[in-house]
Amino acid sequence: MSEKIKIQMFGIKDEMVAAPCCCGPSDNCGPSEEETTMEMYEALDKFLQETDVKEKYELSFVDIKEADLSKYENEKKVLDRGLERPVTFIAGRPAFKGRVDHFRAYQVLKRL
Repeated sequence: MSEKIKIQMFGIKDEMVAAPCCCGPSDNCGPSEEETTMEMYEALDKFLQETDVKEKYELSFVDIKEADLSKYENEKKVLDRGLERPVTFIAGRPAFKGRVDHFRAYQVLKRL
């Protein structure tokens, strides 16, 4: 079997991540649902485990408050740009900032 594609999510596990507003042209947005970064990470893994790419990837979470980021030199350069957290890398490349779209993540894995 070939080497698994690494998906790494860098964030703060207990930090809240707001759901995007899907209002379209209207300014009348209802309350958005929030979840912690760790809940979002777990939901992504659960989603991907139920697809045909479940054997193709390896998912890990790096809490930027606790981890030694010197081990992640390239990722740290991206994180230092001040992007919305979490920042998710797929195969070493930044793929998402903030909320991760599960289906888009699936599509990226499917293409690799």
